[in-house]
Amino acid sequence: MRIKEAIFLILVTGFSTVSWAQLDVVGAVVGTLAGTVQDEDGNLVAPEGSVEAVITASDSSGSLAAHIEGTASSTGALGLGLSFSADFEAATGSFVGMYSDRPGMTPNQEIIFVPTTELSWEAQISGVAPSSTGERSYDLSLGFSIPQAAIYDGSSLPNDSVFTGVLNHTVAATVPLVVPEISLDQELEFNFTVVGSWEITVVPLDDASTTYTGQASGTFSGTAGEVSVTVPLLGDLTLPADFEGAFAGNLYTVSETELAFKGSWTAASGTESFGGNVTITIPLTDFSTFPYQIDGTMPLATGIQLQPTFNLPITLTGSFPLSITGS
Repeated sequence: MRIKEAIFLILVTGFSTVSWAQLDVVGAVVGTLAGTVQDEDGNLVAPEGSVEAVITASDSSGSLAAHIEGTASSTGALGLGLSFSADFEAATGSFVGMYSDRPGMTPNQEIIFVPTTELSWEAQISGVAPSSTGERSYDLSLGFSIPQAAIYDGSSLPNDSVFTGVLNHTVAATVPLVVPEISLDQELEFNFTVVGSWEITVVPLDDASTTYTGQASGTFSGTAGEVSVTVPLLGDLTLPADFEGAFAGNLYTVSETELAFKGSWTAASGTESFGGNVTITIPLTDFSTFPYQIDGTMPLATGIQLQPTFNLPITLTGSFPLSITGS
């Protein structure tokens, strides 16, 4: 084993002497997401960010493997739902891997977490992501640190530090189809279905206090069947008013009595990507339901050249019944 590998494993375990044979450790992390995102007016502003991740390290017969996998989100001017996965490179002390800025997509863009201070790493990411007003840019720093108090023997976090549940819900929703340019004003009746899950991790800190990280993700679909509309100058049209997509968000502290998963959703209509914001509220005074709100814009493909899409402003609200599947 090389010196850098040994130093890394000593830092991770917190031991001054390490037995290298068959060593497995796992740790929760605390993270930051900072920088600028583009708002709907084109201004570059600072977002509110949140990070959740788990790091594992193992050594078998002198060969170290370390891996981090997690999610991050921003809220405010631009909702983002990020996912990332990276492996430790002993030669540089960095974690190198891939990330995605679209919920539901396998990480497909390079990310490199370089060491900053002891047990801390940071990566720079930039790009464009779908929003309610089209694609917007972001330029962010994604960082994480490993509290030594949150490091455990084994390959998974202790059961009493992780809580999980499901987010399944179906609701009827009315969506306005309004296109002033062609004097179209109509309402569409959708059946809206969400299938997902959530997770909250208890992370002990080195000062003996505790923080919480978490994430929620899943898929959604809306079905109204074929909708017939009469459009001035274009005549009668039949639209396939169905859509599907994915959402992702991380845990935020809203107040002393409220937490929330916040992030983004994305979907596609033909070749066009679109999206918006998602918020799933956790009222600490009432755990019976998790109220949610999904808003943004969905283009509805028409299949005609003169009016290729209609933009549907979406605001959906409801409540997930509380369901805890593990603790």
